[in-house]
Amino acid sequence: MSVTCFGVTNTAQIAVAEPSGTVRGTITLHTGGAGTGYWGTQPSQPFTKAYLGAGYRTVQVKWSKAWEDGSLGLRHSGCFPATLYRYVFDHVHGADTTKGFCGQGISGGSASIGYSLAHYGLDDIFDYALLVSGPAVSQLAAGCDVPGYAGPAPTLCPSIPSPLYALPKPAIDGSEATSTCDCGSAGCVAPVDAAKWQADGVVSPGATYDHPKTAISFWYCGNANTNGSTDGAFYYDALSAVATNDVSVHCYGGASGPASSCTGEAVFADPTAFADAVSLMTDPAKGCIARH
Repeated sequence: MSVTCFGVTNTAQIAVAEPSGTVRGTITLHTGGAGTGYWGTQPSQPFTKAYLGAGYRTVQVKWSKAWEDGSLGLRHSGCFPATLYRYVFDHVHGADTTKGFCGQGISGGSASIGYSLAHYGLDDIFDYALLVSGPAVSQLAAGCDVPGYAGPAPTLCPSIPSPLYALPKPAIDGSEATSTCDCGSAGCVAPVDAAKWQADGVVSPGATYDHPKTAISFWYCGNANTNGSTDGAFYYDALSAVATNDVSVHCYGGASGPASSCTGEAVFADPTAFADAVSLMTDPAKGCIARH
C-alpha cells in the first residue's frame, strides 16, 4: 500500500496471519532500524507462532524504504506508521473495540508506536503496547548532546543506573537532516540542530502522555546501552508521571540475570524474556484485551 504524509509517499507491505478458531484480537509487529523487514518469525523470536497459537491475528509490517524520512524529520515521519496502524485497525481488525488491538515494536519499531501514541492520537485504538529496546529517540536533544544535557536523570532498570546514552550520529543526522548529533566535543552542537531535536523527539512539545486506556510495557537488556536504546527512559518517565497510566518496565541480564543472557538490544536472546513477553501480551486480564 502507499502511505502519504506531509506530501511525501512511502510504500509498505503487511503480512496478515489468522489463527484457527475464535480471534481474540490483533497484534501488529514492527521491526527496528528502517523497518524494511518483517519481525516475528525469526527462529529466536517466533512471536507470530506464539500469538497465533494463543488465538491472536498477527500483522507484520515492513516498509519499502526507511519510514524515518530525513526530509520530514522523525516526528513528522511518525505519521507513516501511525497512518498504517490506523488502516490496520479499521480494515484488518474491523474497528472492533470488543477485542484487543495491540502493537509491539523493537528499537525503531518501538519509536513507531511511541510517536503514534504521543503525537498522532492512537491511544484511541491501541489497547496495549509492548516497546522493546527503545524508543531511543525519546528525547533527541539529550541523546545527541549528552555532555550538554543538564536536566533530571531519567530512571529505568536497576541494572542500568545511567540510561542516558549517546545516539548513533549517522542514523539521527540522516533521519533529521542535521549534522552535529554526537559531534564529539563540548559545545560543538549547532543551535539549529539542537532546536530541531528538541522539537522532534517522542518526548517533545505537543506530546500527550495521558493514556488511561492503553497499557504500555518497556523491555530492556540490562547489560549494555547499545545504540542508545535506553534513552527510552525519558518516555518511560513521562508516562509513569501520569497516575492513571498502566506502565511497566521489564529488565533482563545485568543484575536481573546471568551476564550472558542478553546484550545490547537483543532482549530476547534471553529465553525467559521471550516467554515473559508472550505471557504478558496474551494474558487474559493484563495483556492484549479490549480497553476502549
